[in-house]
Amino acid sequence: MDDLVPAPQLIILDQPPLERTRWAGQVIEAAGYVEASQAKIDEVVKADADAARALRETFLDPDAPQKVAPHYWKAFQSLYGDQPRVGIYGTAWLVFAPKVDACIIDWSGLGRISPETADKLSLAEAMQARDTEITLGKAFIRERAAVVPEGRLLELPEDIEDDARVAQGLAFLRAAGLAG
Repeated sequence: MDDLVPAPQLIILDQPPLERTRWAGQVIEAAGYVEASQAKIDEVVKADADAARALRETFLDPDAPQKVAPHYWKAFQSLYGDQPRVGIYGTAWLVFAPKVDACIIDWSGLGRISPETADKLSLAEAMQARDTEITLGKAFIRERAAVVPEGRLLELPEDIEDDARVAQGLAFLRAAGLAG
């Protein structure tokens, strides 16, 4: 990372395992942040020969996120480094970014079993798979979230509507002094 370029104020939102959700974009916009595009960042990473090589070389490596983090941060900076406040979707950024100001997570996406998988499992097996995914998913992300400053991680309650997610996320950011 270029030490001469200050890192923007960065908030991360996620509803794993979903790619992106409408409520997250609404929180980012309402809080006065620019929303970073993961697709654009991925394009920049893939166009960089060193980054593309690192992605290929670490494809099955369990430490891949840490090893490719500098490439993702460089791509992020090239696209959004001039923005004072940026929001991005996805907890991978808890590893990719050198500093995170806040993180909002909605766990309600975890444990959803596809109809194809459900057809192959007994009820007991489906419940076990669901519980395992929830337990492991939360543990994995909470471990990554250790980089978030104390009091700056919001875990939204399950089974709330998108409007409530937006309202609670925005209230959380305002209370932390991260939104107007």
